[in-house]
Amino acid sequence: MPAGMLLLVLFTYLNFHGSLNVPFMWDDDSLIVQDEQIESLGNIPHFFSLRYWREESPFTNFRPLRTVSFTLDYFFWGRNPRGFHLTNLFFHLLNVLLVYFLAQFMMPPEVRRSDTTPYRYAPLLAALL
Repeated sequence: MPAGMLLLVLFTYLNFHGSLNVPFMWDDDSLIVQDEQIESLGNIPHFFSLRYWREESPFTNFRPLRTVSFTLDYFFWGRNPRGFHLTNLFFHLLNVLLVYFLAQFMMPPEVRRSDTTPYRYAPLLAALL
């Protein structure tokens, strides 16, 4: 693993590891604790229906992937907040790495291969932001 990627993984973990021991807060109560629909994997197709969001969901915004994620988290972790926060940490890390690779892809090949130009650190800085 390149040093830049290792730094990104370490930086992301250090920024978010404190959340692993935090209980559910704010909207987690209505999104996770009180939502019995997330207790069954069989409900996943239902989360993509407009009927669910219009009639059954207490929320008006259409976010089926979020609800699917909560359902999968419930399947693996039950209502343990640590598991849900671990999933969040994973998604944050995934996004950081995607920004890093996207920024690298957007750089001209000669800059990417150069060891002397300071621009070679641009993907790392973009992902750190």
